[in-house]
Amino acid sequence: CPPRPGSNPRRPAMARTTRRHTSSAAAGATATLAVAAWSLFTAAASDAAAGCDRGGACPGDSEADVSELYQLRLQRDTSGSEGGVGSEGAEAAVAARKISVIDRAFADIQDDSGDRAAAGQGPIQPSPAQYIDERFKGINGIGHEWPTENKVDNTWQECGGVNWTKVAMTPKDGKLKLWAVDRMMRELNLTVCYNQTDSKYHDPTCAAVRVVISASIDMEAMFPEGPKFANASVVAWGKFPSWVFDSVSGVDYSRRLPLQAKLVNGNAVLGYGLCDMIRTVLTSSANQKFTATCGWVAGLAALSHKAPALTLKVAMRLLWAGEITPSLGPACPAIFEQQPGLIPFLDARGNWVPDFYPGGAAAVCAGNDVDCIVARGKPVNPPGLTHMWSQSLISKFMEYQYGECDPTRARAGLIYPGQSPAEKQAVTQYQGFRANALMWLCNTVIDPVGKTCALLVNPKTCQNVPYDLCVQKMATDPMPKIIGFISDIQTEFMGEAFSKGYVTHHSQTLYMLPKLIAAVANRSHASRSQELVNYVKLVATISMSTRRSFTEVMNNFKYPFYPSFTEELLNRTCSAHVALFFMDAHVLSWISAMPDQARFFKAQKMPFYGNYREDGQVKAISPGCDHGVYLEKCDFENNNFVFWTWGKSMNLTKEMLLGYPALPRKLPSGWRMPADTYNTGVVCYAVVADQITLD
Repeated sequence: CPPRPGSNPRRPAMARTTRRHTSSAAAGATATLAVAAWSLFTAAASDAAAGCDRGGACPGDSEADVSELYQLRLQRDTSGSEGGVGSEGAEAAVAARKISVIDRAFADIQDDSGDRAAAGQGPIQPSPAQYIDERFKGINGIGHEWPTENKVDNTWQECGGVNWTKVAMTPKDGKLKLWAVDRMMRELNLTVCYNQTDSKYHDPTCAAVRVVISASIDMEAMFPEGPKFANASVVAWGKFPSWVFDSVSGVDYSRRLPLQAKLVNGNAVLGYGLCDMIRTVLTSSANQKFTATCGWVAGLAALSHKAPALTLKVAMRLLWAGEITPSLGPACPAIFEQQPGLIPFLDARGNWVPDFYPGGAAAVCAGNDVDCIVARGKPVNPPGLTHMWSQSLISKFMEYQYGECDPTRARAGLIYPGQSPAEKQAVTQYQGFRANALMWLCNTVIDPVGKTCALLVNPKTCQNVPYDLCVQKMATDPMPKIIGFISDIQTEFMGEAFSKGYVTHHSQTLYMLPKLIAAVANRSHASRSQELVNYVKLVATISMSTRRSFTEVMNNFKYPFYPSFTEELLNRTCSAHVALFFMDAHVLSWISAMPDQARFFKAQKMPFYGNYREDGQVKAISPGCDHGVYLEKCDFENNNFVFWTWGKSMNLTKEMLLGYPALPRKLPSGWRMPADTYNTGVVCYAVVADQITLD
């Protein structure tokens, strides 16, 4: 996923996107239409699953019958007013519905609302996050594997094929085609979730799907400003726009990219947003596209596969409130302004999408070489849930690293056509994924309660450093700029020591360390100072125990960059509940491009490196690890290890993963590894967790 090291990032300028809200009356009118549309969506699925025994529309009904049924429901939801949605009758219905929704949802909650109402202060309306948590409270369990999981799915294309304006505003002559919505429900096997006689009806994932749809219907009326992350669902690539007509303005590709459109009403993209959310989770089809966000996206895939019901809840909270968990808090503000679905791209035939984009230089891929090959013909930046998830986590990880959000820009930017290499480097420098980010991800969104996350590396890569100190250093390494900040202070005090007559390196270090610790504590952001002090102490401990300089330990003692994973480590990762790997992506590309040769290698138990030929030359060893993936399943008996990446599953063997012992690799001066440390495999390290405790 991240390209290999070797570039110097710069700070980019962040383009701002303006978002304007409608008046309450206009917002209520749009909400009424959307409520009617999604009522129809759920009612149609329920009627079909129950055998159409309540007079609902069934697959195969005539278009006229379907239209008549829809008009009846539309009239019901708009209070039957002749003036249409914008009339006083419709507005009164919306107001009554809001009160009904709140009363129904919070009937069993004991609080001080009555006292406040008696005092003339009115009832307390919950926040979107509070409302979502309450609606999901009755779901027991995190969900089970869904029948459509791991389906290669162009979610943007599927959801962009629905005319969301027709769903919301069908004229009275009846042109709404219910079969299109029903087809999607059946394709994802969601009709079982509305059939009480089906064994899956009570599955937590089914319950979560029902809550996602019904809660969103209610929230449209409760929160007319729309979802916090609405801009992530502004997409112009499909057959239809992702929004209700006239709710987005400024889609003008004669202007400089990235395009900055105005989203008038956030609820106008809710239909697309829900479609994207449900499809992405149930098909495990999250995809990093042209970005270098593989590790972040692998975390989403792991949760979608292991805990789909929980992931749908988190996705709802992220969409509406802009946060993955209340404790983590919302993403940095500039992230909410990004509109990745308006960035044009070249499809597999070399045509621009959307087709009215006038064209220009293609976007420069930010991933590694293999990422970029796999991403050809696909969008540049993923929209919807994948964008919300990865961008939120990157922004929160950077906030954790630096102590605060950048007030001037989004540290994790967008890639777009015509972008200079320097601009691309500036906006993607934080997308890369290493051991420190992998451990933070695991401790933050996989097992934040139990903290069972562990970094697994070959102990020989630690040399003579105790294993616990070794992995602690790798897992807590700060960002390069912070290491540079510490290094500058250390250099300052080493020079001061020399000027005071401390002429040996050892005496200079003893003089420097207490001053360095005090300076780091005073000069760092308050939220990070203690952790950075602990990091300095850790580096000093390793430095003293290995008799290497403080600078050498801090800069050169890092996570394994070359494959060195062992069979013992593989056994441990396979016994864990969740496992994320950092590996060489070339073997994955080869399996996709040459499946017959891959099957031959598997039958012969041959490693990839040492046997694969390219341009007549044998590829002897890996050039290094560059890709984060999720380990989906281990089958030792059949020698099959299933990994998820790029929105699909891929099968490898133990021989491909671990290879054979290889010659020593070139390392920073002074660092020596045992001769059998590295191998011809493809795995550098893994992070595992024994449970999922995200809520």
